[in-house]
Amino acid sequence: MARPLGFDPEEAKTALMNIFWARGYEATSMQDIEVATGLRKQSLYRLFGDKHSMYLAALRTYEDCVVAEAERILGQTPGSARARFAALLDWVIRSASDAGDVRGCFLANASAEASAADPETAEVLAIMSGRMASAFDGALSADARYRDDAGLRRARMRHLLAAYVGLRILVKGAFDEAAMREAADDLLLSI
Repeated sequence: MARPLGFDPEEAKTALMNIFWARGYEATSMQDIEVATGLRKQSLYRLFGDKHSMYLAALRTYEDCVVAEAERILGQTPGSARARFAALLDWVIRSASDAGDVRGCFLANASAEASAADPETAEVLAIMSGRMASAFDGALSADARYRDDAGLRRARMRHLLAAYVGLRILVKGAFDEAAMREAADDLLLSI
């Protein structure tokens, strides 16, 4: 009979997500991973495999947490497309101001890193990007002018997605809540 784990695998995945999100793949050492998770290499390798597999698990955890939360906000906020995107942008800014989360966007960070050239990583990133695009498209469909014009909706979705990722990157660089709110307000005027 197998011995039960002395740790929670979900907590380990969250710790992996946080360390890779904050530092990136290349800058994160196995020692960093051990410290972040509180686990020894042997346990990490047994649970996840190699560092690359740990990184993929971190990206999938980000998808399950952050991408899913963005989908939830856009899908469940009542009202117009503008109201839905206002809720999403407010969530990003509050995360940075209230919780001090200035890691930016793990999806963007991973896409910019050399590890994104890896086919498995690229596949996970493409799935996350597709989910975000679909959520943005769905939120825009709350307004008749976008619902009835697929070309306009697609163009606005790409614009908003690029702006959203840009806002998340600005949070990582030099967070100034007033400037972020101003940028979000300007973006909302385009909806």
